[in-house]
Amino acid sequence: MTTDDPTISTPSTDDGAPTAAPTLATAPQTERDRGQEIILEEFGSLEEFEKAMDATIKEFDDGDIVEGVVVKVDADEVLLDIGYKSEGVIPSRELS
Repeated sequence: MTTDDPTISTPSTDDGAPTAAPTLATAPQTERDRGQEIILEEFGSLEEFEKAMDATIKEFDDGDIVEGVVVKVDADEVLLDIGYKSEGVIPSRELS
């Protein structure tokens, strides 16, 4: 395409200098935005949603005792399903 193409128009001032491009309208609402609205409608408010999220997140500190299910026993380590996004790992040298 060249600038002589009749399908392309560039707004310009009286002296021939191009003007600023027009601003675009707001994009239509996406499915993600609508999904967020549905979630908030189910919980009633953002604060209630945050409380529900905080209740499901588990935080562990060094030395905490947690229960889990043994998933795999290896020569070097034992993997435990502790109900979190990843398994817990116990090095074999720490087991008696």
